[in-house]
Amino acid sequence: MRCATPCLVFFFIFAAARPARTEIILVGPGEEHLTIQSAIDAANPGDVVQVLPGKYSENIVLREGVDVVGAGADQTVIRSVSESFPMATVDGKDNVTLRGFTVTGGYYGVKCEGASPAITDCVIWQNSCCGILMEGSSATITHCLIAQNPRYGVQCFGSSAPAISNCTFSSNGYGVSSSSSTPSLTDCILWGNWDDLEGIFNGDSISHCDIKDGDFAGENGNISVDPRFVAWGSFNDLDNQLYVDIAQVGPEEGTREKPFTEIASALSVHSYHLGLGSPCLNAGEGNAHMGAYPDEQPSQSPGGDRAVVNVAAGTYYESRLFVCHGAAVRGCTDSPPTILGAGNTVFFALGRSCVQNLIISGGDDGIDCYFSGTVVSNCVISHCGQNGVYSFNGSPCVQGCHLFYNFGAGVLLEGGIGAISDCVIGQHGSAGVSCTGGSSATVPNCLLTESPVGLSCTGGGNVEVHRTTVSNNGWKGIEATESAAVTIVNSIVWGNAFGDLSENGGSIEATFSNIGGGFPGDGNINADPLFEDGPLGSFYLDSDSPCVNSGSHRVEIFALDNKTTMRTSEPDSGTVDMGFHYDRFEIRKVALHDGWLTLQWNSTPGLDYTVLRARSLGAAIAWEAVEGRTAFWMHESYSLDEPSSRTGFYRISQP
Repeated sequence: MRCATPCLVFFFIFAAARPARTEIILVGPGEEHLTIQSAIDAANPGDVVQVLPGKYSENIVLREGVDVVGAGADQTVIRSVSESFPMATVDGKDNVTLRGFTVTGGYYGVKCEGASPAITDCVIWQNSCCGILMEGSSATITHCLIAQNPRYGVQCFGSSAPAISNCTFSSNGYGVSSSSSTPSLTDCILWGNWDDLEGIFNGDSISHCDIKDGDFAGENGNISVDPRFVAWGSFNDLDNQLYVDIAQVGPEEGTREKPFTEIASALSVHSYHLGLGSPCLNAGEGNAHMGAYPDEQPSQSPGGDRAVVNVAAGTYYESRLFVCHGAAVRGCTDSPPTILGAGNTVFFALGRSCVQNLIISGGDDGIDCYFSGTVVSNCVISHCGQNGVYSFNGSPCVQGCHLFYNFGAGVLLEGGIGAISDCVIGQHGSAGVSCTGGSSATVPNCLLTESPVGLSCTGGGNVEVHRTTVSNNGWKGIEATESAAVTIVNSIVWGNAFGDLSENGGSIEATFSNIGGGFPGDGNINADPLFEDGPLGSFYLDSDSPCVNSGSHRVEIFALDNKTTMRTSEPDSGTVDMGFHYDRFEIRKVALHDGWLTLQWNSTPGLDYTVLRARSLGAAIAWEAVEGRTAFWMHESYSLDEPSSRTGFYRISQP
């Protein structure tokens, strides 16, 4: 009995010193836990949450001492339930690992606040702001691809000091941004971001990295040479043509014969693996490979950085489509596809991308352009929950588009320089065109109507308005506030409910323009423009309009050969007319195929048209109505079973 007490004490000391047994908590179909968060909540420190392959729609909060491990970024995807919140949150926790996931769909991918987790073997992309946000964090980030996050790949502030190694940053706004922080980067690739490094002025903590901007090249083993990604390497024709058709049945390869059924599938083909001959091979510390895939044995040749995604007719229910790496998404011109967004921004357009010949509706913004020179052409963008086109510090070119019924602005520029040309923009919740944050823009040949404000410029920006009509807006025609400056030439600003021009802390200059109430400037007039209805809208000029032949120069310098201000479609000639010039109303194409005749004509979405046919041509032509239809496209088309392809047998008119 004497030894019982000492033995019992020894037993309790041994039990207390022994580490707790690690539990593996499985998540996935058929397991006790169907969500990652429920498994995290049930875990104890030292446990591992093992997530089986699949797609999980949730936002998670990590716990101290609980590792969360996926089956690999190519097999386990966590998508945020809202692009307004971070997918994964780590607050005040250090002893935690996130490994083997694709993290997407949040405002941030991972938010680390006062925490220093380990993030490894992950793909963190296509979040609406930032891949990883760090505040007071010394996270360890290894073997991660951080791409296609519009503002930041990794954003550090609040004395953060992350250690980042073997990561690839591409197609982000900023690759790595630092404010009052000291990130270190080793064996990384930063290529194709708007700006690779921001706020990092000392290269002592940057070593053996490939940085496109040339920052610190030649120091500490850093280089600045094209990494030669595999990219679009699996599509080797000249333009890397990919195809999408929602009607496809059977295997999907992205080829013309076997197209994808989703636009997102085509845009995700791009690969960030290193191709043969990459200068990043064996160029890292200790002759390791640089980038997110250091153990990859390259076998593919590098591919082009541009691709054309051809989208067939149909209705596509997609959103959060990231168009980058110089990709162009193009709908067919005869019967353009419709993209219906659900709850999120429809397109995020980055870099040198292009969006063309599409009807875009629903979601939040129709197209978001971050730090990019995106071209948006021949699109109809309507009924979006916020803006038709939104640009942050970019230089977008919006041309030949119709934008209407968007809850915010038709086009909203926040910083940067934009060009908006040959567009019809109306019936928006705030403004037709809004320039804020010091943004500047040129607005040639646009119609801005039926919004609270036609054009609003604020915050020190500069806007030039040429050959544009701003009329019938509910509040102001054009306003310049907070040191903004607007220049108006050859334009009509008339009939806006509470004033045509407003200088409220800004400045406006106008010449050779028709301004309601009058405005000083060479060639300006103050006279009823005599608008009249025509085949493409309500702002044609009567032949007796004082705006006819009253502009600053002859028409030849404006390339107006196929434009008109007359409802008769007579081309402008002599001295340029003031105001918006419509496309000439004409049949653009008559084509026969398999016994069907297809007509295509210039049209305005929402207006009604009638197709007319003549049985014979002669002195007295008898026209009969074939079909009446409401246009939904700028080049409406109609097919009928007819043997003749002679243009003279057909006419298009308005009822």
